[in-house]
Amino acid sequence: MVSVFNFDIYTIPEKFIEKSYLLSLIDNEEEVYVDDFISSFINKNLSDMQEEELEDFIKIISKFASFYSRLRVESNKLLGLLILERMMDEADKEADHDNSSDNNFRFRSIDGEENNELFEKLKQIYEEE
Repeated sequence: MVSVFNFDIYTIPEKFIEKSYLLSLIDNEEEVYVDDFISSFINKNLSDMQEEELEDFIKIISKFASFYSRLRVESNKLLGLLILERMMDEADKEADHDNSSDNNFRFRSIDGEENNELFEKLKQIYEEE
């Protein structure tokens, strides 16, 4: 895509991330604030734009915002699934461990032939209600 602006629009987020990361390596207490970065960017790149150029810029960054917003939501969903899967695995391990020991612990595995009767009885009670 040919840039109609006097800067590379695709590197704006990259520059912010790089600046934030580099400052965090140098001094953990100093932080790059989004508002400061945006103000600096506007003063340097957008303040001399004409109305039509600014409208075009806004259309492009709106698409960026939509893309990153959806990417964030889907990434959060994936993270949630991974956390849930890990927690389920941990619960299974705990239930298996406690079931195999002689402890009288509250977690019990309900897999197996001996528990089919209990499952059928619970299913029948549920269906009656």
